[in-house]
Amino acid sequence: TNVDVSKLTLRIGGANEAQMDVPLSGSADVSKYQAKTITPNAAFTYAGLNWTLTSVTSSLSANGKQADSGMRYIVVTLKANNPTKSDYYVFASDNIRLQTGTTTSPPTDNTLTSAIAAGTSGSTGTVTFLMSQSASSFTLEMLPRTDTTPAATQATSNFQI
Repeated sequence: TNVDVSKLTLRIGGANEAQMDVPLSGSADVSKYQAKTITPNAAFTYAGLNWTLTSVTSSLSANGKQADSGMRYIVVTLKANNPTKSDYYVFASDNIRLQTGTTTSPPTDNTLTSAIAAGTSGSTGTVTFLMSQSASSFTLEMLPRTDTTPAATQATSNFQI
C-alpha cells in the first residue's frame, strides 16, 4: 500500500489537551499555533511597591506542559521596585489572579522571588495562568492584603492578547 504523505495531517496534543493539526502538504500555516507576545509595560502601585507588567505571552504550552483542551497559557512577566523599608513577601498563589469575563483564575506556576527586599529595584519573574483560548481581554489582579506594611489595596492592569 502506498500512502500519499501530502494528504496526511500530524496531530500534536492528546485527546484532553489543546491540539495542533499540521497538514503534511508542505504548505501548512502553523502561525496560529505560535506563541504571541505583547509588551504593555503597564505601571501600577501595589503594597507600596512600583510594579510593571512588562510582557504577556499566550501559548498552547508552558513549563513543559500542554494546555488542556480549549485552553491556553497566559504568562505575565512582572518587574517590581521596592522603595519601602520593609521586605515584601509575594505569595503569588494567594494574591495574584487573572480575570476574563466572569472567570477569575489563580496561577498555575510562578517564578517570582518569595521576597522582594526593601530598597531594591528590578526584581522580575513570571506568573502563569491557564485561560480559555477564546478570551482576548484580561485583567491582572493583585488582591488586597492586610498582612503587609502598608496594607495593600487591590491593584489591576488590563491587557489584550
